[in-house]
This record gives sequence, structure tokens and C-alpha cells, in this order.
Amino acid sequence: MVRAIVLLGVLATGMAAGMASAADLQVLHGFSVEYGEVGQNALKSMQPSLERQMEIVERSGVPPATLDFFRSIPVVMVKKLNTGFGRAGMKDGRQIVELVAARLPDDRPILLHELLHAYHGLKLGPTPMIRDSYQQAVQKGFYRQYAKAHFLENPREYFAVIGSIYLYGSKIDQPPFDCRLPAQYQPEFIAFLSEQFGPHPCQ
Repeated sequence: MVRAIVLLGVLATGMAAGMASAADLQVLHGFSVEYGEVGQNALKSMQPSLERQMEIVERSGVPPATLDFFRSIPVVMVKKLNTGFGRAGMKDGRQIVELVAARLPDDRPILLHELLHAYHGLKLGPTPMIRDSYQQAVQKGFYRQYAKAHFLENPREYFAVIGSIYLYGSKIDQPPFDCRLPAQYQPEFIAFLSEQFGPHPCQ
């Protein structure tokens, strides 16, 4: 009896902390997808594009331990966001990635970008290399034609956008678009990404 009460208490605590019930959770490509807010039908309707996002992550060439870390981050489907298709952050004490339950563009590394935010927050923290490279990018005008671009808003976006370009291996839909300028002007930061995620073509 006591054991049953304790178990119920643990389950209640987990639900209060924002954990999905088993009925609202599906595992896809090793990722835990929580769809309680949007319902199973919404998940099914956009599942092909969601799986495409997961395949982009799987094909990014990150070390196995990093891929395991990425898969440990819950993917929570939501009805809408004011930040586009995705957002990474802490919610109820958990690091999560939220994605809009809609058809996600096949040629944009949306999930990878948000997982890089999670990696930055949980694995790296306030890393001097990221901070200093961001400040250098802003102060020295390497990307002056993109002065108002998303990746120059703060060190977090700088890491996630250039990291996405580095791992995706193709042009993305926002500045600096590809590896050409980062490789030309900030090779030390590209070397830092190589240390984190292994060598990738970046030209």
C-alpha cells in the first residue's frame, strides 16, 4: 500500500513537472516526441516532415555521443510559436525543443538548429570561444552586409546558425547562408566547431 502511494506520488510529480504521459508520447528515430497539446492526428499529418528533420540531424556527422545527447532532448509539439517553427528552452525544469505541429520545410535544418541551442546551454555554457568569436564578428564587420541578421543578435544565435551551416553541409535560408565567410574570416571558430563535432567540409 505504501509503495503504491509512493508510486502515485512520483507519477503525479512527473506530470506536474511537465512530463508527457505514455499515451501522449511517440518515439521516432530515437527521439521522444510529446504531442499532448496538439493530438495524435496533428502529429500524423506532419510526421513525414518531422522525420525529415530528424534525418537531417542523423546525417549531420556528429559523434555518436552527441547524437545520443540530441536524442535525449524531448521534442514537444505545440500549436504555434512566436519564434517561427521551433524554439529551444527550459520548461518545468527540463531542457526541451518545441516544434510547431505543421509541415516543416524539408530544406531547412530547423530541429538541428534548436538542438544546437540545447547543446550550447547544457554542454558548453558561457564558452569564451563563442563569446569572443561573436564579438569579433560584430566589431570587425566581417558580415557588415548582414548587420541585422539573426545570427548576429547574440552569441547563442551565432553558435546555432553557424553550427547549423557547418553540420548541414548545404546552404541554409538565412545569413551567412554558407561556410564561405566564416571559413574566410573566422577559421578559429570553425576549428572550434570541428573540435566539438568532428571535421566537416566548410568552404
